[in-house]
Amino acid sequence: MKTNQQKSLEQLEANYWGESPEDAPRLVKECYKLRKKPIHALDTEEIRILISQEIGLNYVMPLAIKSLEKDILVAGDFYPGDLLLALLRIDSKTWGNHELLRQELKKIINNQINKLESTLLNQEIKEDIKKNIDDFLKS
Repeated sequence: MKTNQQKSLEQLEANYWGESPEDAPRLVKECYKLRKKPIHALDTEEIRILISQEIGLNYVMPLAIKSLEKDILVAGDFYPGDLLLALLRIDSKTWGNHELLRQELKKIINNQINKLESTLLNQEIKEDIKKNIDDFLKS
């Protein structure tokens, strides 16, 4: 019997999308593919993509939080902190349904915020992350 970690989002949600349309954009094709992959096998970039597209949030948000516990600025394919930014951009209504995860993320931010200043990030990205952190902490 498969554990939840061995199941795909399709299996966990009992919602099967089938194959992506042939003429679909690359991102859409990627999302269809990721929904079929066991969640334990998702890497940071794949989790970031799913969160950014608001797919399977009940299952991928905890995976993202676990990654951020190790390193708040863990990077997908774009830059350090891109996974954090994807989480911070989730709307407050969704976070309201995940209060324990919200509290965990606040704790991670408070414990690791100093890493943001010490990292060699583009100033514009730092400012964007800081703004989103402020908005998240206020919501």
